[in-house]
Amino acid sequence: MRTLRLSDFAQEGRRHIEPFREHLKRQHHAALDRLLNNHELYISLLRRFVGDYSSVASGLAGDLSYGRKEEAQENLHRFKSIAGAIGADKLQIFSTELESCLRDELDYDVALVRFNDEFDRLFRAVREGLQSAAHP
Repeated sequence: MRTLRLSDFAQEGRRHIEPFREHLKRQHHAALDRLLNNHELYISLLRRFVGDYSSVASGLAGDLSYGRKEEAQENLHRFKSIAGAIGADKLQIFSTELESCLRDELDYDVALVRFNDEFDRLFRAVREGLQSAAHP
């Protein structure tokens, strides 16, 4: 029976992070630094992003179409945390921009399109990365 060392776990964690390197560019390094290089926690956050936040964009569209700007703003505020935690800096910036437009009662159409485009791109990439990590 082979004894597992801490370095074995670190290597295994890096293997699971590999599918996300291209999509999150260098941002995943900063996210891992904030998480004290805890690869398991990072993967857990990515799973949470895909599992718990898959309907964020459609939920925002629904809130806004019914004039529930305050609710949309609150949801964006909560969402920014997970975006920052996984290193999705661009998505976090677009979330902040959209939240500011709603708070300041400015036209939010362009900000919403930017948010939706980046959310869709990143969501697909993370979902595909998780699938490829699960089936190497």
